[in-house]
Amino acid sequence: MRRLTIHNPNKKLRGLRRHFRALRRWANLIKNTREIEYGEKYHNIKVPIPLSIIEGPKTRPKIQADVIKELLNAARNLAGQAPPANCSFYRIAVLLSFPSMFASEVTEFFDEEYFKRFVYENGLPDAHSPSQQFFIKIPPEFDIECGRRVSVEDEEYNYVSNDWTITSSKPHTPVE
Repeated sequence: MRRLTIHNPNKKLRGLRRHFRALRRWANLIKNTREIEYGEKYHNIKVPIPLSIIEGPKTRPKIQADVIKELLNAARNLAGQAPPANCSFYRIAVLLSFPSMFASEVTEFFDEEYFKRFVYENGLPDAHSPSQQFFIKIPPEFDIECGRRVSVEDEEYNYVSNDWTITSSKPHTPVE
């Protein structure tokens, strides 16, 4: 379940084991059962964990690393399944956003041109990549790890994040 904690971000994190059990179960049981509607370019699946666990003053890098591992596990499970029957292009990617990890997701792409928007020239140093920063082993199916800095500014708001895409350079084939 995705939950925002607006009133008290310094509240003690409770139920971590329960939330991670549910996250692990979600990643292991994720299924590709959707029918693609005409013109649909992607479908994203947000990380099902409360905001206060992966962001804010009480979170730790180990907690964030565990969430990234489960997102990769979910993507690996989706990549091993048969693609939807009515699609000609199918790729799975994990889209990570730092420092706002609550925006991270597993995305199924059904349109090649739209997918290419997320695979870009790596604009961030490799030392800042999730695999290096959190000491995570990326599954062999996912051979592209690219990042870029995103900055959005206006008179009242300034947002800066590092966005990373972890995906495959080849189409996914189902595991028998």
